[in-house]
Parts: sequence; structure tokens; C-alpha cells
Amino acid sequence: MENILYTAGTIILVFLILYIGKALYRLFHPTTKLDHTLVKEDNVAFAYSHIGYLLGILLAVSGTLKGDTYGVISDSVDLLIYGVVSILLINLAGWIQDRWIFHKFSIKDEILRDRNTGAGVLQGASYVSTGLILMGAISGDDSLPFLSGFMDMSTEGNSAWWALGNTLLFWIIGQIILLFMVKVYDLITPYDIHHQIEQDNVAVGIGTAGAFVAIAILISNGISGEFVSWSDTAFNILSEVVIGVILLPLSRLVCDKLLLPGENLTHEMVEQKTANIGAGAIEAFAYIASALVIVWLL
Repeated sequence: MENILYTAGTIILVFLILYIGKALYRLFHPTTKLDHTLVKEDNVAFAYSHIGYLLGILLAVSGTLKGDTYGVISDSVDLLIYGVVSILLINLAGWIQDRWIFHKFSIKDEILRDRNTGAGVLQGASYVSTGLILMGAISGDDSLPFLSGFMDMSTEGNSAWWALGNTLLFWIIGQIILLFMVKVYDLITPYDIHHQIEQDNVAVGIGTAGAFVAIAILISNGISGEFVSWSDTAFNILSEVVIGVILLPLSRLVCDKLLLPGENLTHEMVEQKTANIGAGAIEAFAYIASALVIVWLL
């Protein structure tokens, strides 16, 4: 009975965090009429983007649900604190990515004005990617809960503040790697991703979204787990980066030759009069599946 009540309370708190995330989204995007765009305008592109935003928050806070429990109150305080921190960092990451990754066009205009589904899927994937990175960063926290560790201001050991600082640092490292790997992906694709997205190519949006998520899965795995030392963590992260650089072109080749035998992936997604959305979905699957298998094996 106690476990049932604990689970029910945690579910309620998670939905409260999602509600806070929605409220803060309105604060950070004052010109976006969230409910009106979703319900009155039936903007599917924005729906995909916002679902990705909420899923990113959910993935991030799931990191606090792993590991030891310190009681209902302590666990709830940790969940709430890390939930709010995650919401702030996801919004900040979205702002950075809009200016670094989607710099050749206004992704806001593409989603809200042009109702560009590919852009909506891609932005949603960027939110999910940040959520995965935060999940990895938070799940490696083996510190005391905030309720008992709040007054411990030390910078070492199991101080709650030390763990929060590590989470922020891992988030920064993860974002830098994500931005770098997305640039690598842009270089290995035989077409201009920005141009295709701007031309409302949903297939390219979905395929690129899969690459985003696959990269984030590898980064999350590299920074997750119990923190031992910076040298071990650096080795894990570097290993994941190297694997990611190899994974992207290899996955695309596998998708082209094995999952779509006799067809050319680029032709299906870009060169046809109507882009093959199914081909984009298969490409996204190949990226994510490859990343998951690597994580399971390492």
C-alpha cells in the first residue's frame, strides 16, 4: 500500500512539473499563444515541437527517479528542484540551438507562420535530446538529497550542491558535443539540411530528428552512472563522440543498402517531386536503433 501511495504521489508531482514547464514556456515565449495555436489553429507542427518539449522535461526528471530513495518528502524535494532546473536548462538549450543549429532561417516562423511539420519535428527532437542529456547528468548523482544536504556547502563528496554543479557542468559538456555532432551530420549529408527544412521537407526533418536523438542517447550514456573521476568521465565522453562520428555515416549506409534495398535514400527524401516521409522515418529509426544497441552493449 505504501508503494502504491508513493508511486501515485510521484506521478502527481511529475505532472505538476510538466504544468510548471508549460507555464515557464509561456513566460519565455510571450508572443506564442500556446493553447490557441494548439487548439484553435490546429497547428500540427507546433504540436510536435511542444510534445518534444514536454517529453524532454519528462526524460530529464526521470534521472532523479533512479537510485536510492530517502523517503517521500526528500525524494519529492529532489524531484521538484531538479525538475525546475531541467525546465530552465531545456529552454536555454532551445534558445542556443535556435541560434546555432537553425541559424539559416527562423524556426519559430517556420513552425508558427508556415506550419512546417518538418521544422516542428526537428525542434521537438532538439528538446528531447536535451532531456536525454539531462537524464544522463542527473542519474549520475549519488549525493545526499537536498533536504538533508542543503546546508552542506562543500564542493566535494556527496554535497547536494556539488551534485547540482556537476549536473550543470555535464549539461554544458553535453550541449557542446551535441552542437559539434550536429555539424558533423550536416557535413556528411549529401544535401543542404537547412534548405530542405525551409522547403517544408518533412522527410529530411524526421531523418535529422532521428540523428539528434541518436547522438543524445550516446552522450547521455557517456555522462550517466556514478561519478568516479574526471579522467574516467572524459574517457567515456570521448569514446561516445568517436562512436557517434562513426555511427552516423554507417547507419545511413546500412539504411540505404539494407533497409531500403534497391532504392537510393537521398533520391527518396530529396530528389523526388514529393519527399518520401517513410524513407525519412526509416533513416531516423536506423540512427536511433544503432545508438540503442551500442548503449546496450557498452
